[in-house]
Amino acid sequence: MRTYVTLIIFLSILLVIFTNYTSITYYSSLPSLNPSLNSLQTVPQINTESKKSSTLLTVSNPNLSTVTYTISLTSCSSSPTLKHDSSLIGLIDGSLILRHSILTHSPTPPNFIAFIHTTAKDTPCHLELERGGWECKVVDTPLKVSDIKTDNIRRNIEKNGCCGDKELIKLYAYTLTTSDVVIMLDLDVLLLRPLTSLINSISISPEGTASYTEDWGMVNPGKKPGAQGGFIVIKPSLRVFNELIDIVLNTPFNEKNLPGWNGSGIGPFWGAMTVQGLIPYYYQEVKGAAVEVLNRCMYNNMRDNPKVKNGEECRGPVKGVMECEDCREKKVEDIYSTHFTLCQKPWGCQLNGKPWCTVLHDEWFYTREKMEVAVLGGDFTGKGMRGYCKKGGKEGYERVSDDVRSMINK
Repeated sequence: MRTYVTLIIFLSILLVIFTNYTSITYYSSLPSLNPSLNSLQTVPQINTESKKSSTLLTVSNPNLSTVTYTISLTSCSSSPTLKHDSSLIGLIDGSLILRHSILTHSPTPPNFIAFIHTTAKDTPCHLELERGGWECKVVDTPLKVSDIKTDNIRRNIEKNGCCGDKELIKLYAYTLTTSDVVIMLDLDVLLLRPLTSLINSISISPEGTASYTEDWGMVNPGKKPGAQGGFIVIKPSLRVFNELIDIVLNTPFNEKNLPGWNGSGIGPFWGAMTVQGLIPYYYQEVKGAAVEVLNRCMYNNMRDNPKVKNGEECRGPVKGVMECEDCREKKVEDIYSTHFTLCQKPWGCQLNGKPWCTVLHDEWFYTREKMEVAVLGGDFTGKGMRGYCKKGGKEGYERVSDDVRSMINK
C-alpha cells in the first residue's frame, strides 16, 4: 500500500512539471523590447489585457502555425517632412502601434513583412518601417500595364482606387508559402483580440483559401460588394497568385453593360480593378479556391452605416433587405480588429468625434501607451486620446518619441 501511494505522488509531481514546462509565455521567445519583459510569470491559460494593465498575453498549448502579417507601401516622397499634416507621421506611428497590437494578441511570434514598391525604395518611409521592426521586401508591380489585353483596364487601372496598379503588390502575400497563414493589413488597422480561431481555420484549409470582409459602403442595395482591402487572411499559394495576375491581364472589365469583371456585376466601385474587386471575383465567380466572408462588424470594423441615406434599405448583395447589423453599435469587447477609415485616423485627434469612433480611437491610444510602457517602463494610466492630443486636429497630436522608436526593434 505504501509503495502504491508513493507511486501516485511521484506521477502527480511529473504531471505538474510537464504542465508548467509546456505553458509558454509569448514574449519570452521574442527579441525583447525591454529586458524586464522576459521575467513575466507563465500561466496555464490565456489572459486578456485589461485597459489598466500593461501585462502581456500569455498562453499555454498555442497553435504553432507560422503566421505572417503584411502591409504595403506603394509610394513615398523622397523628402517628406515631419510636420503635423505629414502622412509620414501616420506611417511611423501607425506601423508601430499596429505591430504592437499584433504582438499583444499573438500566442506565438509572428513575422512582419512590408512590401515596398520599387518607387518607394530607400525613401524615409521605407527606412522607418525597417527601423520599426518590419522586414521590408522591395517589389515591382507584378505585371506590366502594357501587357493587359482589356483596353478598359489598360487605360484606367493606374488611377483606379487608392493606388492604381501598385495596389497589386499586396498580392505578393500569396507567394509567402513558408507561412501557414498570411494576414494582409493596412497601416490604419488595430487588432483588439487574438485571431486564434480564424488562424487555426485557415491553417488547416487547402492552399489559396481566403477570408475577408465586404465593403458595403461602396455599393448600393442589391449590388455585389467588393472585398475590403485592409483585412484579408489567406493560405498562401503560388497557383492562386498566378491565377489572380492572369485575370487582370486577360479578363474583360466593363463599366456599364454587363458591368464588372467578365459581366459578373463585381464592379465598378472604388478599387474594383485591383484588389477590392479582383479578390471577390476570383473566389465567388471563378471559384479558384475556398472562401469565407467574415462578419464585417467583428473583423475590420469601420463603424459604417449599413443603410442608404433614407435609413431604410440595407446595403449589401441582396436588394430589399430592411434589417441588418449596424457596426456602429458593436461593443469593443466583441470586435477582433478595427480599421480607421470612416472614423478618421487616431493621429488626427478627433476630440469631438462620434462616440462610436472615440471608443476605438481610445483603444489605439491605450495600445500606444502599453507599447511605451513595455519599452521604457513605468505604469499604465489609461489616459487614452486626451493624453496624446493636446488639442483637436493633426496639429495637436504628440508623436511617438525618438527614444521609443530607437528601442522598438532591439
